[in-house]
Amino acid sequence: MWSLAATLDLFWEAKGLPYLPTLPGSMLRFDLDATTKTVTVSYMYTLFTNFTGDLSTTPVTLDAVNSNVVSLDKLRSLALDAIDRECVVRDA
Repeated sequence: MWSLAATLDLFWEAKGLPYLPTLPGSMLRFDLDATTKTVTVSYMYTLFTNFTGDLSTTPVTLDAVNSNVVSLDKLRSLALDAIDRECVVRDA
């Protein structure tokens, strides 16, 4: 998750945890709204305080837009700008 955070300039905070926590079983979630062509990014985690496995959610901010909601085109652009094109395998 830290590599993806560095690549896309993401950050998140979870109450009572250090900056950019990456707990076991945690995840970054990207939800596409096909109608508005926007993506909402969140960090989901459990604190393992009980046996239910309940997940908490906190917004993930994309620094480029200072929000956890970004247009699909902008997210695509951020990802493509971060990719070293020499490392991309192309179909022959």
